Amino acid sequence: MPARQTQPLTTVQAQTPTSPAPAQSQTEVDYLSTDYGRIAPQKRKKNKLKKLIILAAIVILGGGIAAFVFLRPKSYTPAEIISAFNTYSNYLLSGEKSDRPLEGEWEPLNEFTFYQLDLVRGNSQEDVTAYYNELKTLFGDFAQKYHSADTDTPEDLDGMVENYQTNLDFYYTYVLTESVSEEALSEKYFAEGVSSAVTYAEQFYKDLKNSENEYTKQYGELQAELSTLWINVFNEYQNNDCFRDGALDEDCTTVQYFTNTQVQSYNKRIREAKDTIEDLQDSARVDLLSGCWSISEKLTGLTESQDE
Repeated sequence: MPARQTQPLTTVQAQTPTSPAPAQSQTEVDYLSTDYGRIAPQKRKKNKLKKLIILAAIVILGGGIAAFVFLRPKSYTPAEIISAFNTYSNYLLSGEKSDRPLEGEWEPLNEFTFYQLDLVRGNSQEDVTAYYNELKTLFGDFAQKYHSADTDTPEDLDGMVENYQTNLDFYYTYVLTESVSEEALSEKYFAEGVSSAVTYAEQFYKDLKNSENEYTKQYGELQAELSTLWINVFNEYQNNDCFRDGALDEDCTTVQYFTNTQVQSYNKRIREAKDTIEDLQDSARVDLLSGCWSISEKLTGLTESQDE
């Protein structure tokens, strides 16, 4: 019987198969005790997340502290506040930006006046506008420093500063806001009719009448009343055929002025409204001028109380 031939093992057969690691080994890695100096993967993730949360909290806290230190409003000393107010006052009175103390005492008869009161002769509208814009800026700088004082301020001085700001805001509006002239309203009335004239006046003074500034609101109401009275006068002229050839006849309106009792009544109320507007303006102007001395005196007292 011939000898049985043994076939050589193929390469695949010759390789010893590698058995996969028992499942138990993976389990042991996952839950290996830290007694051997090794950390389970799950714990490593949790600790990393915890560190990130702590780091983020530190960054946020540090940022908050930095913002508080660098962004908090600066406080000002009485000397700095007085310097700012003197700069405003001198610019109001002389047009000069100087923080020197005011000289003399306030007396109405001294006739102190604004450097560029209203539309002073020789000054253009642009110059006057620039002057009042700078006034508001300088007083705003003082007010900001005053409200950031590094010491307590008395309530009566707080009230004086607030009232002064109200007066300045009104006077600024009074000087730089145009009003409806009798001529412009007359043209609107006779060209487009009474309804158009009424609407024109109402829209013109709408913002002033809705102002939160009590003086500005009163001013707007008085100006609107003036427009209404003029329109009533125009009605009388129209009813008495004074509008001829596209214009008011001067002879006719003169006759109405002296003989028409309704026209006379309206004209009387027009004069009263104009006088009230002038009184309102004069009162604000005097308060602004006298306030330079009264507030300055109070601020000096603030310095003295701090020294004590």
